[in-house]
Amino acid sequence: RLYTTKTIHQSYLRKARAITGIQDIGTYYQAVNVPIGTLLKIHGADFEFDYSYHTIPACRFKVKFKGKSISYSADTQYDPKVYQELLNKGVINYAREIALRMFVFDADLIIHESGVPPIHTEPANLNDLPISIKEKLYIVHCHQIPATVTKNINGQSVQVPVEGLRIPKSGIESTISLPIGELDVGRSIELRRFALFCENIFLQKLSPSIVYRLYCLAEELNVKAGHVVVREGEKADRFYMIDSGYLEVWQGSGDIVNSKVDGGSFIRVIQTGDSFGERALYKDGNKAIRSATVIATVDCKLLYIDSSVLPPSLCDDLDSDLNKVSRYNAFISSVLSSTFPFSACNLSKDQMDVIASSVDREISVKKGVAIIKEGEIGASLFIL
Repeated sequence: RLYTTKTIHQSYLRKARAITGIQDIGTYYQAVNVPIGTLLKIHGADFEFDYSYHTIPACRFKVKFKGKSISYSADTQYDPKVYQELLNKGVINYAREIALRMFVFDADLIIHESGVPPIHTEPANLNDLPISIKEKLYIVHCHQIPATVTKNINGQSVQVPVEGLRIPKSGIESTISLPIGELDVGRSIELRRFALFCENIFLQKLSPSIVYRLYCLAEELNVKAGHVVVREGEKADRFYMIDSGYLEVWQGSGDIVNSKVDGGSFIRVIQTGDSFGERALYKDGNKAIRSATVIATVDCKLLYIDSSVLPPSLCDDLDSDLNKVSRYNAFISSVLSSTFPFSACNLSKDQMDVIASSVDREISVKKGVAIIKEGEIGASLFIL
């Protein structure tokens, strides 16, 4: 998901299409329009978004969770003197001047950009901040912080030493964390993981009670980069949900060489929120065979459900939809991929699966029988 304003999203799409040449790049993610100046709850945390001061639309934000807060400036020129000039000229009002000057500085952890003005923030302006702010501040968007900066004092340019400004260290091992209670950490993890199940396109048609029962059966599995999670031809005994990381799907019976199937065909990359191994959820899933090999390209965290722990009643509820996918997906994909308006949508395999699982029934009609009539409410889609 991409959380941003509609204006910034449109600006991003224009740039991304021009750089990549991919005109449908907006179909690769789900865009969520965010309000400005209003709290938005995301995975249990309170987000507040605001436009920064930049030459193109840019969005800064603050996030608060369990008494801790982080702010991010985005691309901006932080310069109180410029803001005051805009206020004096009537370009902005007093409330906007305060927001531009103060929005990011009341958080426990402040991430602020620095670069070449007038489109970025001079280190000199950040150097003027009080030490109480600098203690919470990390500078990004620059490779180093100068030892001195130029400051105008009584009409003269003076070199002033830079004090208290720092750039965060790189690497996952240098991740900056704000500690919260273990109970709150656990609750946040469970909320996010349950959301993965609820939003997974393969499970979306299931009732909330069935999704909850599936989630309660899930176990955690950590795998290293290069690990073969499932292999084509093996027994399909587990359904997997990706909690974090990237994996590659391959078809072919060759040996695994450098995390690839020798002589095999690369199918696609799957990532956080995707699932694989759905055959394990079938009523006869313990007899099913894997149709592809899945290899972790980075260290991954997975959630899995073993077919041996699925109650028969739950299998019955799942079986109907899964069998429809197996029966109708190839046919529906071939028809809709060449039929307008579906052909213009570039539907993914997962989306085709949802349509296949929605098939109500097959019908036969005799010559001359009206299937639909003008003026009736169109509640059904028919595929010939």
